[in-house]
Amino acid sequence: MNRSFHEEDEVTFPEVVALKLLGKKLKDEHKENFLCFLDFHGHSSQKNIFSYGPNYDERHKKFLHSRFLPKALSVLTD
Repeated sequence: MNRSFHEEDEVTFPEVVALKLLGKKLKDEHKENFLCFLDFHGHSSQKNIFSYGPNYDERHKKFLHSRFLPKALSVLTD
């Protein structure tokens, strides 16, 4: 998040509160295996999304993992 939310206001910014809670829950459940960086941007006059991530070779064991979230977002926001 590019803004600092010291006091989480569930009424004004429910998405911020939800993302912070989700991040804390995933970190607690997965301990050392949790690594996630999300960068969301919104535009009132534009649609679609873009994403950046690691560029693994197709044979690398993390190749499909790195492609899952962008593909899911693409399908779910169509």
